[in-house]
Amino acid sequence: MNGYNSIVTDLDSLKNSGNTFDYTKEAMRGYFRNMFASSNPLLVSPEIWRIGLNRGATLDERIHEIPLERWVSCVDSFADKVDGGFMKQIADIIDDVFLGMDDERYGYFMLKTMEPLKEYEQKKQIEEERRHLTQQEAIKAEMRQIIEKLEEKVEYLIFAGLNDEAEKVMKEIQKYSLPDR
Repeated sequence: MNGYNSIVTDLDSLKNSGNTFDYTKEAMRGYFRNMFASSNPLLVSPEIWRIGLNRGATLDERIHEIPLERWVSCVDSFADKVDGGFMKQIADIIDDVFLGMDDERYGYFMLKTMEPLKEYEQKKQIEEERRHLTQQEAIKAEMRQIIEKLEEKVEYLIFAGLNDEAEKVMKEIQKYSLPDR
């Protein structure tokens, strides 16, 4: 609670100074400084990170305020606890924060997340291929049902003696028939 009270006091003094731009930036920096000091920042919602990026919290500086040993521990914990989707979101944000700069904190993060992210992307690709195949099979099944209904119509037309109409329907069936049929 002490960290929160100091943020509120700092924010109030900045508010009273009349400089809204500095107030917002300093408020964001203070918020992220306290949050990063009291929790594993990598487990914080990506939306919160994006707010910091958009509001001038200079997150690379906030990350550098974390002692390297603690950062390593945060990254290790993060890599062990989160699923691939969340990891991907945070990795994208960390890329934005460091903008590809050569940095030991960024390097350690990328080293620890490279393999899990690769596995996540592979699983995602396999799932997408499965979804696509399932969709194709559903389309084929629907086409088979339509063709079967048209074949029934042809039988009815032949039975009714309407051979010209039956022949027209047969041509349509042949036009839309699936090759594996």
